Amino acid sequence: MRLFVHFDRRGTIISVSKVEFMNPDLVHPHAGLTEGDEVIELDPEEEHLPLDAHEIAEHYTVDMKTRKLRKRRK
Repeated sequence: MRLFVHFDRRGTIISVSKVEFMNPDLVHPHAGLTEGDEVIELDPEEEHLPLDAHEIAEHYTVDMKTRKLRKRRK
């Protein structure tokens, strides 16, 4: 599985895609990015595997320094 995270310049996750198969011509499965948005591909960690894509977006942000997922503070 490949994990793609679309986020804004503050690290707020806009959308997440868990992809099993993707056209090799695509860089990522997210279209319509606005200025300041980025998409990164991450290796999913064990804690992310059972989560649906929307759960990752709800409970995590992107750490802008490390470019990895960080649990949201409650």
